[in-house]
Amino acid sequence: MTRAEAARLNGRKGGRPRRRPPAPPLDNPFHLTARELLFVEAYCGAARFSASRAYQLAGYRTTGSGGRSNACKLLAKHRVAEAIAGRLAARVERLQVMDGDEALERLTRYARADIGKVLGPHDPIAQLPDDIRLTIHRVRDTQFGRVIELYDAMKATELLAKAAGKLVEQHKHTITLEDIVAGADPEGAVA
Repeated sequence: MTRAEAARLNGRKGGRPRRRPPAPPLDNPFHLTARELLFVEAYCGAARFSASRAYQLAGYRTTGSGGRSNACKLLAKHRVAEAIAGRLAARVERLQVMDGDEALERLTRYARADIGKVLGPHDPIAQLPDDIRLTIHRVRDTQFGRVIELYDAMKATELLAKAAGKLVEQHKHTITLEDIVAGADPEGAVA
């Protein structure tokens, strides 16, 4: 290309063609392709953890049901999964989200609380045996005397069973042939 041709293409008289400034380096420690990066960004952002929606937002072609299966395949790629885990870990750290161990630690502290220590050693409630005193949730003084509220035993049992893995919530979804033909989902919203 001659100088005159380059100048004409650049809208100037003579001289060298303009050079673009170098693009800033991408934060890509997992060596993902540009579309995979877009997929990770969309998956953790606008798509709200919907693989098929992130697949579309990243610019992949989605035809028929192949888009959904290809989105799942992309999500299962080791590098992509690591990138998503890294983004989520950064988000958890930034938002200071409580993890499971911290939640159990806090619940344990609440469970070991003793109303007798709050009321003082000379209070008659503080003199009760430990197994009874630890079931007291709140003590209120009213004009008619003291009101003692106990913890909910059923709720405590339910929490313990869930923590031990003995109680698992199950949701049953039913859909009729008429719903499928009408294009409705199990909750009744039309697709």
